[in-house]
Amino acid sequence: MLGGYLLLFTLTWKELRTILRLAHRDPQVAYLAPALRIIFYLFCAFSLLSDLWLNPIMYVLVGLIITMRRYLEGLSVPAPIAVRRVRPAFAMAR
Repeated sequence: MLGGYLLLFTLTWKELRTILRLAHRDPQVAYLAPALRIIFYLFCAFSLLSDLWLNPIMYVLVGLIITMRRYLEGLSVPAPIAVRRVRPAFAMAR
């Protein structure tokens, strides 16, 4: 039983790393990804100390992480912005 939960936490951690890598695709999600990572850290830490891993909130957290990864993978990669370099006009004294 414990091995199954450790496997679930490991797979969820990999999903969370994917979310952090793809967070730039949606600016509204960019601040949620680090917050979700901190929540997951805290949840794992307190799960070691108590039976928090038996709480239904764990399944909601895992569901949020999986759903966010699927959402971010479905978005297209933003096109790079073309920046034209402009040389500053310096006054030359003659």
